[in-house]
Amino acid sequence: MGYLVMQFNVSKLLKQATGSTRNFNLEDRAKPPDRITVADSLWDRSSDMRVNGKGSMLRTDAGIWVNARMTCEVVCVCGLCLSNYNLTIELLIDEEFYPADAVSSVDDPDETQFILPDNILDLLPSIQQYASLGIPMKPLCRKDCAGMCQNCGYDLNPGKCSCAVQISDARWQSLLN
Repeated sequence: MGYLVMQFNVSKLLKQATGSTRNFNLEDRAKPPDRITVADSLWDRSSDMRVNGKGSMLRTDAGIWVNARMTCEVVCVCGLCLSNYNLTIELLIDEEFYPADAVSSVDDPDETQFILPDNILDLLPSIQQYASLGIPMKPLCRKDCAGMCQNCGYDLNPGKCSCAVQISDARWQSLLN
């Protein structure tokens, strides 16, 4: 199964009058972003993103406004036990994309907000960015995740490890009882 192509030929929409719309549906898998940043370092990139949703494109006087609501399922690494788990993220994309020749007229251009010279609007970079922002700073596989043993690294969710409890500071003894 190939990756979802989130590229839309918008040449007809760009020729239409301001206010013209086009609707689209997305339901497939997509490639996760290649580069790793600090914000999304707990995203397991060996697995695909599952994308499901719908949206619309609106012709504006400057370009095309994309409004989409979708869910994206990514594989994350739990911040406590380091196990992989599926995380579903709600995405609301609300962006305007400009023709490539409009660079000088846009105040704060972002390289992902431009329609390619051959009138192709690629939503994949925006979906990847929104998904990356939707991952919590400390993702947890479940609310009551027990984490892992600090001595041996055993996942404590199935049960306790065989390590003896060692207290390095006697002042913490009362908290363990």
